[in-house]
Amino acid sequence: QHTSPYLSADLARTYTGTFKAMLDGRCVICHSGPEAEAGLDLSRYAGILTGGKDGPALIAGDAAGSLIIQRQTESAPHFGQMLDDEIEAMTAWIAAGAPEK
Repeated sequence: QHTSPYLSADLARTYTGTFKAMLDGRCVICHSGPEAEAGLDLSRYAGILTGGKDGPALIAGDAAGSLIIQRQTESAPHFGQMLDDEIEAMTAWIAAGAPEK
């Protein structure tokens, strides 16, 4: 079992404290800038809330309804796939309202 290099016990579970680095390391290679895959820019908090062609990447307070969790748990493994502990942490963060700071 691998553990995430992005989940440190001393960091706040906020976008700024934890999840920006995780998304930068795993997702933004394809999901950022003017050529963002599916129009989804995960390099900014606002981009996650705005989403792409399929809608917002996350719905604060609704992890199960958030596409970012659905894509990680329902699809075949892909480049940038989050580890299980990262998905668990992100699920808890979204369920808690997905605080930015």
